[in-house]
Amino acid sequence: MNNERAAHKSDLRRLISVISCTMTLTRHLYELDEVVASLQLCLGTDLRAAIFWTWELVISEEIEIAGSILSGMGSSPASWIDLVCRDTGLTASQKKPYLKAWADWTAMASTRAARVYAIPVEALHSGTTRGDLATTYTNIDELREPLPLLPQGCRWWRRVIAGAGARLDPHTGGLVFPNDAKMEAFMEMHFPTDIPDEWSLADQQKSHGRGYCTSKS
Repeated sequence: MNNERAAHKSDLRRLISVISCTMTLTRHLYELDEVVASLQLCLGTDLRAAIFWTWELVISEEIEIAGSILSGMGSSPASWIDLVCRDTGLTASQKKPYLKAWADWTAMASTRAARVYAIPVEALHSGTTRGDLATTYTNIDELREPLPLLPQGCRWWRRVIAGAGARLDPHTGGLVFPNDAKMEAFMEMHFPTDIPDEWSLADQQKSHGRGYCTSKS
């Protein structure tokens, strides 16, 4: 059993390393590899946070990744919560607050308020985006100007970008929409309250900021 767990942890480390090379953003603009690392960490330390990070993967349409971490696939909020709580001994009644939290988070989807948790510092190990970034550097501009990264984002972003008919301009690197009306509709739908550049620094630092690698300069 211990050998199986060690092998599973090693496989997830490799998964995180592969994801971190692509700078993939989740639906709520976390780095995907850091969400994976946060879920791994919180499974043993914070059940509600583990369910939140599972929700973020599911709502980002990265269900295969969530299934890999949880060693099983869910088909509903209740079944995903069951996977997270599998070894806890919680009853169905005791899981009800987590079902309500899942519904509350879903109601806030695509808003800044949906970024309920910050990435735990303890999750930023070597192999994650900021875990491999020198302390003298920051990736916060990627959050403040996320549009050019969205075509290579999570499955959800790739789907909605394609649906909007947007594409990357090979000369400028910017995201180009078929017309201004489509761009305005996209922004109103997917950034309905405000854009990341207008968020407080504290909100931005829930997912981006200075690196944590002290061996690089």
